[in-house]
Order: sequence, then C-alpha cells, then structure tokens
Amino acid sequence: AQTLGKPNLEAEALLKLAFLYRNTFHNFPKAIELSQQALTIARQIKEAKIEANALENLSAVYNEQGNYAQALESANQILAIAKRLENPLLEKDALDSLWDIYYKQGNYQKALSVAQEWLTLLQKAKQRNFEIYALFSLIRSYLALGDTTKAQEQALQALNLAREQKNPSNEALSLLYLTDVYRTQGKYEQGIQTAQNSLVISRQIQDFLGEVGATLKLSLMYDALGDDNKVIALAEPGLTQARKIGDRTQEAELILNLGGAYRLIGDYPKAKELIEQGLKIAREL
Repeated sequence: AQTLGKPNLEAEALLKLAFLYRNTFHNFPKAIELSQQALTIARQIKEAKIEANALENLSAVYNEQGNYAQALESANQILAIAKRLENPLLEKDALDSLWDIYYKQGNYQKALSVAQEWLTLLQKAKQRNFEIYALFSLIRSYLALGDTTKAQEQALQALNLAREQKNPSNEALSLLYLTDVYRTQGKYEQGIQTAQNSLVISRQIQDFLGEVGATLKLSLMYDALGDDNKVIALAEPGLTQARKIGDRTQEAELILNLGGAYRLIGDYPKAKELIEQGLKIAREL
C-alpha cells in the first residue's frame, strides 16, 4: 500500500488488506489498525465513500469483538455520512449494521426502532428488493421482545412480498420466520406444516442451506412435542447436510437436538457423545 502514488488507491489497498485480516485470518487488531490508517487517509483527501468503507470495516470488527460502544460509534458515523450525501443505499447499510449491533447487545427496543426506520427508508426510496430484510429484522426484534402478534404480522407481510416478487429463496426464509413465531406461540402443528412447506421449496430450488434450516426447525418442533424418534429421523440427515455445506452453527444445533433425543429414549452413551461434540463446536465458533 505504501508504494502506491495516489492516496485513494493506498486507502483502498489498506481496506482490502483489512478485510482479509478480518474475514480470512480473524486477526482483529491488525484489521483495526489497517482500517484506521485507511480512515485517516480518506479524511485527509475528503473521500467520503472510502471513509464510509473504513468505518464499516471498523464497525464490523468491533461488533464481532463484542465492543458494542465503538461499533455503534462507527456505524452512527456512517449514517451521518449517508444522510449528508443523501445516499439511501449507504443509509440502508448503516441501519442494517446498527440493527445488528443493538440486537447482539440485547437492546431489542432500540433494534426494533432501527428496523422500523430502515423499512420506512426503503419504502420511501422504493427499494422493494431490500424491504424483506428489514421485515426479517422486525420479526426477530418483536420475537425478542415477546410480541408474537406483531412478529406474525411482519412474517406474513414478508411471505406475501416474497411471493409477489416470485423469490422462492425469500419465500422459504419467510416461512422459517413464521415457523419461529408458531413455535414461540406453542402452535406446533402449524409450525410443522409451515417448516415442511419451506423444506419443499428449498429442495425444489436446491438451496441446501435452506434445507438444513427447515430440517432444524422441524426437529425443534417435534422435540417440543416430545416425538424423539421423529427428531432423530430428521436431525441425522440434516446433520449430514450441514456438515456437507460447512454450516457449523446449524451442525452444533442439530447435534444438540439429537443428543437430547437420544437421552430421552434412554441411549445415554450416544447422548453423551453427541452433546460433547455439540459443546466442542459451540466453543470453537
């Protein structure tokens, strides 16, 4: 980066390196150092777009570290730049980041407020393709706050939007969010039907990640009903699929579901083996 003549090229090279250190090497201190260098250059040469990219990198790293105060500070600075530039796409990204930080922080009321602002912005900017992601964030916020009625309203709205846009991937995902709502409400039969519909769509479009997600939701539903044999029948092939696509989080959840099911049918050695595997993965995540 030092040898590049133009400062904007130097800043962009620093950001690419920072991205690599963050996502590939998981070396957060180095990613912060490089992003801050890029930020300094961007401010010196008054390049707002590069400044926003540097702040985005910093916000993401701080968020991953659990340093929410600094993550929020960086994300709010991006929001200020977006408003100054009257750039709705950058504003959308800033609100997306802010929602994620508040949600991880456990500040669900603030997360809800940001998601509402995000949806309003997208509706005003006529960015219909992105609206569904704001709706997903609203569903998660309402569920975290225990408002299942509002969560259900938003999930049905997301489902209608996905169908209107003929987007089967988002339709399958909307059905999974609706499944979460039914599970929270204790409506397990409706939840099973909804998760099965999601599974059918994911199989049709060969969305393996969606398939694993639907299988996980189904196994959780049967677990709530105490149907342990059904949990095992669903979770075992789901686990194979999760391993195939490298989804460690869903793999851990399915392993723990399986372990719980084997414990309840009295196969304690198998249960112990699976729960220890799940715990090992959870600690590695």
